[in-house]
Amino acid sequence: MKNSHPVQPPSLSNLPPEIVVIILHHLANPQNRVLGRSYDDLIRTTLSNSYVRQVALATPSLWTRIEIADSPASFELAKACLDRSGTQKLDIAVRIAIRVGPKLPGVFALVKHVAGRTRELRLQIGFSKLTQWMQMDEFLSTMELPALEYLTLDFWDPQDTGSVIRSIPLPKAAGILRSVSLVQLRPRSPSPTIRQVQQISLSWQALENWRQEQFWSIIAQAEQLEALELVGKGTTDVVRSELPRRNQEHWAAATPRLRRLTLGGLDSGLMAHLLLGLEAPNLGQSERPLPVAGWYRHPFNTIRIHSGHLILPAY
Repeated sequence: MKNSHPVQPPSLSNLPPEIVVIILHHLANPQNRVLGRSYDDLIRTTLSNSYVRQVALATPSLWTRIEIADSPASFELAKACLDRSGTQKLDIAVRIAIRVGPKLPGVFALVKHVAGRTRELRLQIGFSKLTQWMQMDEFLSTMELPALEYLTLDFWDPQDTGSVIRSIPLPKAAGILRSVSLVQLRPRSPSPTIRQVQQISLSWQALENWRQEQFWSIIAQAEQLEALELVGKGTTDVVRSELPRRNQEHWAAATPRLRRLTLGGLDSGLMAHLLLGLEAPNLGQSERPLPVAGWYRHPFNTIRIHSGHLILPAY
């Protein structure tokens, strides 16, 4: 009788480089990882095997996500990723809230250094001083990002109650910019950048405080808009905004390309103003979440559309 031995899985050292690269790409997936820690599994694996490390260092596409957090180590890792990424397009994510002032020049220098190959830029920064807001304002107004496709800006003041919606300039980008997401911010008008955007997401804790003419001015400028998401603080349907009066003129904007509308956390008064003001003959899908208290982003219930008109379900 022959001796049976358990089948041993092949070692990574015995796999061809293209298979190792596929495995390493899965390890570098940033999903469900704290910002600044996306490369933990990848680096741990490369340190345990010299062959894998050699393959990883020779594969620029593994190092295209540049992440900066409050820890000094994240800055060092970001520099290493820049060196290893070659000429690949980059996804840059920054979230800092501690000792922001000394870190801002480094963030600005990094973004400027790779402006020509930045595909996605996500800035989440807590400003505690007016000078920091002014520095960011100047940086964005002079920044050119010709390869930018996705932009997310989330700025806040730790001492702010959320009642102020600050205006912010959008950086100049080439015609490939697809998506803009702003949290507690509004794009400064007029904005040439907003004209080419296909998707806009606006989230505010005090959406009802924004003057309607400012809002509709921005929507009217978004000539290529296909998807619009508006998320408020959350509601138990207490009407904070006055309901539109019958036969009264209201602000409006034509959005002929708009096909998808998502509304969340808005009271009935504000929602009525928005739905009356949108002239969207090609709207094909509209969604809104169930009303709950607090700041949230929950799964949506689909609103039926018939002949281009919204049919809102009862709460």
